[in-house]
Amino acid sequence: DCRRCVEAVLLLVLPAKEKAFVSLSELERDLVLQLGVRSAADWDERANELFGPDWASLSEVQRGAAKALGFDAASWRPTAVKEVPKKDEQVLAPCGPWAKVWAELSSEEHQAAEMLGLTDEGRWEAKGAWEVLRRGESGAWEKSWAQLSEAERKAAGTLGIRGADAWDEASWLPGGAWQRSWGQLLELERQAAKELGVAGAQAWDAAFGSPEKRGQGLSGVWGRSWAQLETTERSAARHLGIMGAGAWDKTKAAFSVERKLAQLTTDEKEAMMKEWVKQTYGIGAED
Repeated sequence: DCRRCVEAVLLLVLPAKEKAFVSLSELERDLVLQLGVRSAADWDERANELFGPDWASLSEVQRGAAKALGFDAASWRPTAVKEVPKKDEQVLAPCGPWAKVWAELSSEEHQAAEMLGLTDEGRWEAKGAWEVLRRGESGAWEKSWAQLSEAERKAAGTLGIRGADAWDEASWLPGGAWQRSWGQLLELERQAAKELGVAGAQAWDAAFGSPEKRGQGLSGVWGRSWAQLETTERSAARHLGIMGAGAWDKTKAAFSVERKLAQLTTDEKEAMMKEWVKQTYGIGAED
């Protein structure tokens, strides 16, 4: 219809810097990659670590890519594109303790942050758990809720992340590759997918591209738990927006005992082991 025709023409004439990531052409995405952009959120939200440096501090290659995308010295450090999905905007908005700077945290919140590895002002960012995970924090942040100690769970609750649903959901990076179709992925993201055995549009689009899929039906490396992955495999998963065990161990990949066990708490594993010993050897069975 007429409206779609107008939208199509606008996308052709608009400079790339005015477009949302999903509307960029393949060539434009290659240029965006040269700026260090690794996800749709980096581009649509104008990630400060990428767009914050002065124009003069950019390398010659980066300035060339930026110019091809429609930027110049005057328009660098642009405001965020307006077409970002509202759901993601709401998810990424800081709230509770995350909306505070380090000096504003209460004593209890400081202790909670330190328990989770955020030990000083430099490691604290008031943007929520997704920003922490994007930085690749290890320790508790790579664990699923089931794998956290009681102290770590209490600390998470103090910072406003309460329960398995909230904690594990934080491991699915909003705007990550897992939410997009193969045609919308950056080349780096496609390489990461291939590293994990998902090669090509047909395989990818069957498993990802919407919040409901989340690895639907995948096998191979996807049958292992996060703890069993090689370093390169974890890195590839992070490039796809799958940031830790909370997401990886709960994908909708084909069933595996390894991932199922990884979802159990310590108490559940102990109970299962006791039951196995009782059934196998009769130890612990009532006389």
